[in-house]
Amino acid sequence: MKKRNYLSSVLFLVIFFSCKKPMYETSDCVLCNIKEVVKTEKKINNIKEVQIRKFLCTIKKECQTNIEFSEYSNKVLFALLDKHMNEVVKVLSDNKSMDMEYILFQVSNPLLDYNIKDLLLKVEKSGGKAEIKIQLINALKKSEGN
Repeated sequence: MKKRNYLSSVLFLVIFFSCKKPMYETSDCVLCNIKEVVKTEKKINNIKEVQIRKFLCTIKKECQTNIEFSEYSNKVLFALLDKHMNEVVKVLSDNKSMDMEYILFQVSNPLLDYNIKDLLLKVEKSGGKAEIKIQLINALKKSEGN
């Protein structure tokens, strides 16, 4: 009887710990992951779409209270928009799992001064879904008032 209880307990623990994902992890995306922000910034001049996706998927509303992550990711997000607008729009158009609402919130609340008119032109010239482009344009226009 003790052996069966022991085996049941071990089995329960194995199943429990193997099914539980770390906090803030979704598939291959770890939210609020400052390491992805650093990687993105380092590769900003020669970045691949996969890195843009990894970066954007880390930006979620749950990260709002992580000040270091929020400020740093905001800076890198605007650098990406400036240098790789077409790729960002494409990634956002192709990935429904992104927290688009929170990414747009970040775009509408830049922490530094950016040339918003230049970014607006880049969005208009970019490819991707019109819906995503309109949302980015509206967020950028909103940022002009902040």
